[in-house]
This record gives sequence, C-alpha cells and structure tokens, in this order.
Amino acid sequence: MRTYVKALPEEKRNAFIFQAISDGDRANVASVLHAQPFLSGLSAKAQGMLRQHAAAKFAPQDHAQHQAAATAPEYVMDAGTKLGVRYGALSRSMRLSPAEKVPEKLKALAGG
Repeated sequence: MRTYVKALPEEKRNAFIFQAISDGDRANVASVLHAQPFLSGLSAKAQGMLRQHAAAKFAPQDHAQHQAAATAPEYVMDAGTKLGVRYGALSRSMRLSPAEKVPEKLKALAGG
C-alpha cells in the first residue's frame, strides 16, 4: 500500500488516503499512517493531518478526549492569569485607605 501511495502523483496522495479513511479501510490506512511518512511519499505535516482525520473517524470519543486534554493547559493558564490580575487588584485595594478609594469608586459609578 505504501508503495502504491508513493507512486501516485503528489497531488493525489492525500485525497487517496482521505478516501480510504472515509471508506473505513483500517488496514490500508494503518499501513500508511503507522510508518515513516517518506515511505509513502508524504510530508510529516500531511501525515499528521491525515492521522488527525483518521483518529476522528475511527476513534471519535478518544479523539475528542485527546483534543480536550490538549486544550486544558490553555484554560489553566488563562485562569491563572485572571487570578493573578484579580489578586493584584485586591491587594492594591487592601493597601488603600478608605479616603484613597473614594475617587476610584466615584469614577466607577460615573462610568469611567
């Protein structure tokens, strides 16, 4: 299978593998995607994209869970940033005397 794919014109390789994925041809898809990309004439980027497509087709729940786990660090970093900003504002507010807080509160009430 890898030799056949490599013999195809470069512009038809991805389409052929996409079709095999859509047809549910697990054996041939696996033979291409579980080997080094140069054996099938694919680039590493193209093979990665095809692997994502195959994972979504053949293991949709696992693929969705993997995608969710991959985005979790972004959410954690975002939450940490927001916590830092809120903590900074709170600690600044705690250092101010009530008289120093009045102008800021009036400005906030005025919509500024």
